[in-house]
Amino acid sequence: MSLIVLDGCRDERARASDPPTYDSQVGAILASKCKDCHEATTGRWRGDTYLTTISCLSDGRPATVSSTDGTAPLLGILANAKHAPLITADELATFKAWVESGAPKFKGSVHDPSFVDPRSPGSHGRALRANRWKQMLDAKDPEACGRCHEGVARPEKSTASAPGAPACTTCHAEERGVLACGTCHVDSATSFPPRGACFFPDDPMQGTAHAKHAGPSASRAAGLPCTTCHVAPPPEVIGGVHTNGKVDIVFDPKLAGASTWDDQSRTCTAACHARAGGAKPRPLWTDKGPLTCGDCHGSPPPSHFAGACSSCHGEANATGTALEGALLHVNGAVDLGDGSGKCGACHGVGDDPWPSTGAHAKHRAPSAAAAVDCATCHVVPKAFGPGTGHPVGGAPVITFSGLAVARGAPATYANGTCKNVYCHGENVVGSTARSPLWADATGAESKCGTCHGLPPAAPHVSTEKCEICHGSVDPSPTGPMINPAKRELHVNGQLNR
Repeated sequence: MSLIVLDGCRDERARASDPPTYDSQVGAILASKCKDCHEATTGRWRGDTYLTTISCLSDGRPATVSSTDGTAPLLGILANAKHAPLITADELATFKAWVESGAPKFKGSVHDPSFVDPRSPGSHGRALRANRWKQMLDAKDPEACGRCHEGVARPEKSTASAPGAPACTTCHAEERGVLACGTCHVDSATSFPPRGACFFPDDPMQGTAHAKHAGPSASRAAGLPCTTCHVAPPPEVIGGVHTNGKVDIVFDPKLAGASTWDDQSRTCTAACHARAGGAKPRPLWTDKGPLTCGDCHGSPPPSHFAGACSSCHGEANATGTALEGALLHVNGAVDLGDGSGKCGACHGVGDDPWPSTGAHAKHRAPSAAAAVDCATCHVVPKAFGPGTGHPVGGAPVITFSGLAVARGAPATYANGTCKNVYCHGENVVGSTARSPLWADATGAESKCGTCHGLPPAAPHVSTEKCEICHGSVDPSPTGPMINPAKRELHVNGQLNR
């Protein structure tokens, strides 16, 4: 009987010496004491799962790993004046024992407790990678994960999960589960390296420019696809040159041109950067920027038009120091305006060439005359480019023709002002020959008497009843006005009676 009692005491002492785990005690304390303040929507540390509990605080320190002062940040926070009243001494002791034992999720059985801790050298992710993911992919492997767990390749005769074995999708809940790109590359929904520094501070990709390329940045609103620099992975994701232990750099010629990668210096000669006189044509892969407009190409480039960048490029500011939108930038083409290749790319909208600037709208649909054809003021090229006659950047090129020079009017444009233009009264008998400002879009020109006298001077008949001779004019209480239905007879280069 005494032996039985001694054995019972020994078992009791063994159970008492077992360290607490997240699953057995810690998770329950966190759920009852911390959930109300530390929810998923707060953006702060939270303890709703094992991984979020051992993750990092906002200052980057792992919550359950001892800092330089020898204390884990989580224990220091629980003991401070704000949190101490919320937990009992026994609960604090439980946390302390848990952290000092390595913050295990569960009591080890088939796997060591550190198997689910990403920081541990014995974590399942590191173990799988060391064996090229064979246990995860090959159902015939003697140690195939699918023998016990749902969510991976499963042996034919294995019909159910092992008791207590969670499905892989319990943690790997993204689409495709364990085969999601983010499973290996990063600890979030994105799929590019490096992995989060909180759990993977030794990731060799830490400090590289992946995020500047694959994610949104000041130079590109949407990230570049991985295939800009790498071979596309196979449909099954893991296999072939993908996960072969090497970093294979194969540039997309459309975006990167005839580029090369120097593994020794960690620099690339990608055409994305080496363009027309830039200050940094060979950036280091560890140079996370920021890069300025002048680093990849001159601003402006050599032998380039020296005017405001915004006069030709829709996403650049006038000085070429910043981009807005950046949907067209680094796309393998030199885009003008909105990049559509139509007249509306630079002025107007779509196929419509009429700009909205200055008095364009008043010329396009005047209230007292027919619409003015573009060729009246501009040479209208059929295409854009060298030899087409289309102006490139800078101040507008005004070459008057048609109505503007009717009756020999010597029309000119300078400093934002039209002068000696027939449309505004030049060489009209008794005219006042107005010289309007292009920026004046008030419609003052539509008032009778603005461009010619009312009535015009001799030898014109001295009467204000214009409708007697001109069928396009209607009388009104405020004076003569052009009949909208007959406005094509006004300012047409002819004297219509």
